[in-house]
Amino acid sequence: MKSLREAFKFIRKSKSLTIEKVASGVMSISQVSRFENGQNDILTHHFLALLKNMNTSIDEFFYLQREGESTEEENTLEQIRLLIAKHDAKGLTYLFNELEKNRQNDYSLSFFLAQFCKLILVLWSDGTDEASMEVIAQPVLEYLFMVNDWGEFELLLYDMFGFAFQVDTTYRLMHTAIKRSRQYRGLSRDQYLMNMILNANFSTFISKGRLDFASDTLKVSESILDDTIEIFPHIYFLFNKGIYKIKKGDIENGMRQSQQAISICASLRQKKLEELLKIRLQNWLENGQNPDFRDFFM
Repeated sequence: MKSLREAFKFIRKSKSLTIEKVASGVMSISQVSRFENGQNDILTHHFLALLKNMNTSIDEFFYLQREGESTEEENTLEQIRLLIAKHDAKGLTYLFNELEKNRQNDYSLSFFLAQFCKLILVLWSDGTDEASMEVIAQPVLEYLFMVNDWGEFELLLYDMFGFAFQVDTTYRLMHTAIKRSRQYRGLSRDQYLMNMILNANFSTFISKGRLDFASDTLKVSESILDDTIEIFPHIYFLFNKGIYKIKKGDIENGMRQSQQAISICASLRQKKLEELLKIRLQNWLENGQNPDFRDFFM
């Protein structure tokens, strides 16, 4: 794990922010420089004010401080993905109750993970009642429109809750996310998450029959992938192109393309992702022409 100083300096440089801009209204440039270089300490309220100048919440700071490590929240996210793919309501209910018992405060990542589980469970119980979904997701929507510069925390919230917004709102927010997070995509995790958001949006649009929005999302994904070294966004993109063809009725070619993505997972020994994509492909082949079918990805 990076030290506080190392993480602070890493985030500042990754966001292309000068010490002068970060220090503005809080401390002198030399004081911030000495802090980064381990020559002096700073008071907690000064540290929080500096983070604010970097548009970085304390939760996001500690999340990025652990970059490269597998955190409890990331493990929980992976668990939620598999439970959704398997439509395991019992398992998701148990996880929701555990998150509720152990959550620390409102608006932390653990709080939103619990809310996301609740949203899925309500959806599975009541069907695709979009009005109810929008009520649950409304606080998240208000928060996202309020924040001018999106960091990792905002991208993650949009990734989780985007499917619950009105489809036109989700489409508009997609372009907002690209614009407001552009200066932060020097962070490898933010670049990766932006690709995952586009995958989630594609799933939302294709499930709701908005092939025009789905097609545009594939184009945006392809443009961002030009600068993406990570292999997994490329796998998802290939898989989604196949799903798009299946939805348009070209089942044979669509299935072949999606299975190519699954084969790459097998070659790379990515068993969890291979299992997830297999389940999603099977769901599409069995239910893809059902107008009430919803394919959730996060």
